[in-house]
Amino acid sequence: MDVKVLIKKNDFNAITETRRLIQNQCLNLHLKIENLRSGRSMVNNYLSTYKIQYISNTRMRPLMVLIRFMVISFQTHLLKVRFFMELITQKTPISWEFLRL
Repeated sequence: MDVKVLIKKNDFNAITETRRLIQNQCLNLHLKIENLRSGRSMVNNYLSTYKIQYISNTRMRPLMVLIRFMVISFQTHLLKVRFFMELITQKTPISWEFLRL
């Protein structure tokens, strides 16, 4: 399943998309970039490591979700990336690799 995440100029809010990724264990993540100049170096700087807070529906403690992006293809307004997601808890970290290299 593909998930499209909309990224505005200076904002990256993907709590809902992150929850959907965790629930569906998606394989592909497409990022739509708005208001960015075309250029791979600028996109790589923009798609560094993001720390996103994951709000759980249950009464569990909130988890810190760490997503690492790696650009594999670049188009004008669409990026296809490989990503690694880790759920950092108080105990042992749980990690997923959705799209294997």
